[in-house]
Amino acid sequence: MIDLLLGVIYAVSWWYSYEKLSMKLALALVVVISTWGKLMFAATSRDITKPKSPPPPPPPPFPTPETMPGLVLVYGFDNAASYSKFIGDLQNKLKDPKRSYFEVPMIRSYPRLQYMYVELKSAAEYTITLAIRMYDLYVDKDKDIGYEFIKTEARLLLIVIQMVSEAIRFKYIEDKIKDNFSDGYTPDPRALDLEKNWEKLTEVIMAANPQTGEIPKKELDNLKLSNPDGTPQNIQDVYDIIGDMGLLKYIAASSSLLAIM
Repeated sequence: MIDLLLGVIYAVSWWYSYEKLSMKLALALVVVISTWGKLMFAATSRDITKPKSPPPPPPPPFPTPETMPGLVLVYGFDNAASYSKFIGDLQNKLKDPKRSYFEVPMIRSYPRLQYMYVELKSAAEYTITLAIRMYDLYVDKDKDIGYEFIKTEARLLLIVIQMVSEAIRFKYIEDKIKDNFSDGYTPDPRALDLEKNWEKLTEVIMAANPQTGEIPKKELDNLKLSNPDGTPQNIQDVYDIIGDMGLLKYIAASSSLLAIM
C-alpha cells in the first residue's frame, strides 16, 4: 500500500514538472515567433516606406545614324570618276572654308565624339555604314575587330579605311586608288609614311614660309618620308609635299599665324 502511494505521488510530481516544462517551452516558442514576426514586419515596412535606389543605367549603345547629325548617304560608286567625286564631297563637308595653307584646306574644329555617317551601297544592294570621327577622320567601330570580326571582315575594314579616310586626308592616296580602281591598289611605302605623319605634315606645312614655301630646318629634321619605291625622299620645301595632301589635320592657329592667313 505504501509502495502504491509513493508511486502515485511520484507520478503526480513528474506530471506537474512536465507541465511546467511544457509551459516554459511553449512560452519560449511564443516569444521567438513574436520576435521573428516583428523583425520581418519591420524589414518589410522599411522596404515599403523607403524607396529603393534605381539601378544604374546601362551603358549607351553605339550611336545610330538616325540620332547623329551629319549623316551622308552615298549610293555607291562604280568607276574612278564617281569615286573621286565622292571623296571631294566628303572633303567639302569637312573642311573649314576660312583656313587653308598653300591652297590645301584644314578640317574644321569638331568635338571629339561627333561622327559623320557614310553609307556605302554596292551594285548588289549590300550596304555598310561607316562612322567617321569628324575631328580626326578615323573610322570608328562599336566592336573590337581583333576578337569580334573574322579575318575577311577585318580586311574589308582596312580596305574601307584606305578608300575613304586616308583618301580624304591625302590626295596621293586618292589618286593611287583612282588610277588603279579596276585592278586594286596596295599601299606603297610613300602612302604608309603619309598615313603615319598626317599631324606632323600639317605642322610642317603650317610652319612653312607662306611666300617662299621654305620649311624651317628643325621641322624638316623631324619629318622622314619615303618615295614610292621605298628610298628616302629629299624634301627641299613645302612644294615637295603639298601636292600629296587632301585635307590638313585641325591644329589651333597661333595669333601670329592668324595674322598671316
